[in-house]
Amino acid sequence: MKNVLRRTLCLTLACSAASVGLAQAADTDKTPDQVSTIYDISVQPGHVATFEKAVKGWNECRKQNGSTHSYAMWEAETGDSMYVVTTPSGSWASMDERDPAGKACAQNFMDNVMPNIDGMSTSVYVDMPELSKPPADDSKGMPAYVVVTAYRIKPGKFADFKNTTTKLTEAAIKTKWAPTWWTSRLAFGDRHKAADVTMVPPEASWATIGQPADPKTRVMLEGVYGKDETKKLYEQFMDSAKFLSTNVYRYNKDLSFTPDKK
Repeated sequence: MKNVLRRTLCLTLACSAASVGLAQAADTDKTPDQVSTIYDISVQPGHVATFEKAVKGWNECRKQNGSTHSYAMWEAETGDSMYVVTTPSGSWASMDERDPAGKACAQNFMDNVMPNIDGMSTSVYVDMPELSKPPADDSKGMPAYVVVTAYRIKPGKFADFKNTTTKLTEAAIKTKWAPTWWTSRLAFGDRHKAADVTMVPPEASWATIGQPADPKTRVMLEGVYGKDETKKLYEQFMDSAKFLSTNVYRYNKDLSFTPDKK
């Protein structure tokens, strides 16, 4: 969604850029042009069914009032979050766009959805296409699952991290390695909670999630760079980034929103 949830929440909760926070990753070489907003949502115990019913009602309100902004809702299969909302990537300027249904459905959200929410955090991430290898059918819709691997970048080590992941991406493309993924970096959010960088491969099922890459990552890299260079890349990566978590999320079409085509 080009920030319809963020705009509705900001309309109802009076939030601002300052309330999101200013923790930024260290890559400031150029102005990023594609950003998305991520909402981690926890629901009060015993309120899951009520929450989901309320979200569907809110989406119906938005549909009736001509909402033009979409979003995807993901249910956590692992980890601490219960639901994650993601918006499609857009320019920084798209963050200023107003959804026609925002004001009309704000009270609906506050009266019906909010009472079920136990906690929520918001982060803005910048796409890193140079470190991504998206699937060839990237435009065909949402994958059934995504596996989100989160990293904390060590102070002063972003360039090293970027170098190693660039090498990985280049080798994967050169060898036509099967795995695909999207990479993004934190622009705004609580750095104590949000990852500095996420790498997110799409998956069709738990069966594919559990299937190891063939060849394995190290074998693929050694085929391109040799064993000595690959060893150095692994060492540089481990020295530049701290692994935080890997969690699985399932796409929930019924709780997501796509505007009617005109």
